[in-house]
Amino acid sequence: MFDKLLGMVRREGVAALINAAKNYLPYSLQETAFAVATGLVLSDGYVTETEQSFLDDLYQSLNISDETATQIVKVMIIKNQG
Repeated sequence: MFDKLLGMVRREGVAALINAAKNYLPYSLQETAFAVATGLVLSDGYVTETEQSFLDDLYQSLNISDETATQIVKVMIIKNQG
């Protein structure tokens, strides 16, 4: 399964994988999924341009408002301190 998903990313890009996955993600878990992804991006203490672009694409693809996405990022920054 991992090889199939990796192949999709290589052929079609991360956006295609996100769009395919969001069809199976319940609406009630979209903000949670964004929070988890944000936590993973922040886990090493650095955010690259590629990671920032990924998070931007993700919250927009999941139809999360700018305000909510910003709040989630702020909370995850606090969570990952220390």
